[in-house]
Amino acid sequence: MRRLLTLVVSIAAVLVLGGVAAWTLDGARVVNQVHRSDRVQLQSTLSGLTSQYLQATFLSSAAAARSGSWQLRPDASADRAALRALVSNSPLTSYGAAVVSPAGNPLTAYPSWQALPSTLSCRDLRRCCQAASRLMGGCPPRAEWPRRVL
Repeated sequence: MRRLLTLVVSIAAVLVLGGVAAWTLDGARVVNQVHRSDRVQLQSTLSGLTSQYLQATFLSSAAAARSGSWQLRPDASADRAALRALVSNSPLTSYGAAVVSPAGNPLTAYPSWQALPSTLSCRDLRRCCQAASRLMGGCPPRAEWPRRVL
């Protein structure tokens, strides 16, 4: 009789613990789903904020590129003044800015060429701009440079 009681209690304990484990796993699944959906929602919100920040930043840079009369000559004082204004007003270019010809020749920089990335970086940026330009229909004619190219 004692053996039978021990067997029944053991089986009951195993069944109860198995039920508790299944219930806990189901709860863990729900918790994981909630965490995952929260993470996706936060990533989506951050992505939207990042997009808005970049759009505002590039809008200010594009507006600066369109404003004023760019001389597009080496060490032009008017270009340096426009770059100074751009650097002081735009979070994108807070470290400095430069005017580089489509051929990659440096024209004017603010605060100085030494404070900006190396010429290798300028070459890479120029390649990116040229690729983007090809995708968007080519480079603008030289007469439009002061209005469209910074």
